[in-house]
Amino acid sequence: MAEKEIIEVKFIYDKLLLLSKEDWKRIVDIASQTNIFNNLELANVKSVLTSISKKEIIKEQALVRCFESLRKLKKFGIKV
Repeated sequence: MAEKEIIEVKFIYDKLLLLSKEDWKRIVDIASQTNIFNNLELANVKSVLTSISKKEIIKEQALVRCFESLRKLKKFGIKV
């Protein structure tokens, strides 16, 4: 089970790395304008974005939650 979780976290991290700065800007803009995320979700997404851009270590839980949040944006044309 733990090995599966590690693979998932790596997969999510790699997916998030593929997003461009423009993608992240759109994500934050859409989230801010539509209130699709609650305040905690938006804060987590921004925190993960900052950590990725600085190449910092990100907590697994934060990564998974960020990924789940971003999946809500599918209807806005953002594919993760």
